[in-house]
Amino acid sequence: FQKHAADCEVYYCRRLEKETYEELGSTKLMDLVRDSKYDQILLYIHGFRTLPEDAFGSAAELQALCHKQRSPKILVIPVIWPCVGGEVKTYWTDQDSAKYSCASFRRALLFFLQWPNDGNLLCTMRVNVLAHSMGALVLREALQDLKNAPELCGNGLPRLFRNIFLAAADIENESLQRGQTGDAMCDVSRNVVVY
Repeated sequence: FQKHAADCEVYYCRRLEKETYEELGSTKLMDLVRDSKYDQILLYIHGFRTLPEDAFGSAAELQALCHKQRSPKILVIPVIWPCVGGEVKTYWTDQDSAKYSCASFRRALLFFLQWPNDGNLLCTMRVNVLAHSMGALVLREALQDLKNAPELCGNGLPRLFRNIFLAAADIENESLQRGQTGDAMCDVSRNVVVY
């Protein structure tokens, strides 16, 4: 987790304890998620200046909030993209990383499109996304990439998400309008909520 530059690699990991992570691989992680007691997933995409340990900590706080609720059962999965962290002057560096991280996040989303579950293609769990700050840029760019690559997802984007929550979204106000760079968010989600 010392790398701060975006690339096309995706690492599927589990946090064992502070600063200690175990790489699971995509198949094992998807099997663990599918076989879990949860009926919903919340993909948490952090904002800028957030180092991996901080992102895992925020995800753990969200998971604790979800556990306070009896039903539905929600599993929080942090989506970590490389940030520099530290000073505000790193904003532009993190913005570049967010844009370049879209390729790897798109690859991760394809696992939900190709979910191995009794021959069904789509994930049968309800999948939600909480994108904070510049995390909305990562989400927007990944979905736009999927939309522009019909060979990856067929004729049009499927309704992959139940809800997309954009908290303090670091994207243009008009992004969700038809024909704009974020309109794919409205195509793939039943609800899009902007805070």
